Amino acid sequence: TAQQALAGPGLDEWAVLEALSALVDKSLVQVERSEPPRYRLLETTRRFAGMQLALHHETEPALQRHGQAMASLADQIERAFWSMGDRPWLTRHAPDYDDLQAAFDRACQQRDADIAARTGLALMRLDHLRSLNAPRRRRAEALHALLPDASQHAQACIWTCIASHGLIALDVVSRLEASGQAVAAWRRLGDRARLHFALGFHAAECARGGDFDAAERALAEVRTLEEPTWPPRQRAWTAAAHAGVAIHRGDAAGYRAACRDELSLAERGGAERTAAWARLKLADAALMAGDLEESIALGRIAVATLSQLDQPSNLGLALTNLCAAWILKGQDAP
Repeated sequence: TAQQALAGPGLDEWAVLEALSALVDKSLVQVERSEPPRYRLLETTRRFAGMQLALHHETEPALQRHGQAMASLADQIERAFWSMGDRPWLTRHAPDYDDLQAAFDRACQQRDADIAARTGLALMRLDHLRSLNAPRRRRAEALHALLPDASQHAQACIWTCIASHGLIALDVVSRLEASGQAVAAWRRLGDRARLHFALGFHAAECARGGDFDAAERALAEVRTLEEPTWPPRQRAWTAAAHAGVAIHRGDAAGYRAACRDELSLAERGGAERTAAWARLKLADAALMAGDLEESIALGRIAVATLSQLDQPSNLGLALTNLCAAWILKGQDAP
């Protein structure tokens, strides 16, 4: 990534690597012995370097290359999300968050919809796994404003970002419309995997609005699109889509079955947070079915797991469900 961000006229990628190594040797750049290794500047060195960039009129080209490098990295992060377990994926990519956010913010200022959309998708994934909800509304609003300047691919990414979080509603567009737009955009582009993802959201939003015929049509297409060679996390999304429709139908049995499938596939794929979310939904399904003992037992497991994974918003939902089960049972929580 450093090579991609720094290489330019008169300095190829290997010269960048040599220069970086020389700066490390002089203790002007700090190196973290992680995998992959990461490089940092002390604040005083960073300020001096920024002044030198400005003095030589190189600030803008450097920032442009940085944005392109972050967009390429965001594409890698998105692809890796489906095939890697949570822990290795977060270990590798969570440290990229600030760089991605800086590239995203600058792209929004410059109305560069392509870089904003690609980095926005990666930030969405990182926020999702780290249970960060606060940045999402601002980011979704910024992306929506870029739609008039966006290519077809950027539009598809933008609509996916807006549609992908059930806890956020924008004043300018509903999640139902956003998910429908994402479905249409990925269908036009012929991207089977991303169409599968968008349809899962659309099915749930149709069911939330009471249009169960449209929800079932979307679910049927989700099943058709899924490929047996896909990673377990990706196939777990089919089960999650079924769960998202069943809960709005009030179908406790279907909700339970879908959550069990989601949990099994998530555990196989190392998707710990998806598995924890599936356990939470299983407790909710038991509560819906009136099986209070099972809801309490599953709820306790969900609370313990989500506490360990530092998932505050999902933990709040798990605690709410557990409290409801205790109240319906007519007992005080221990």
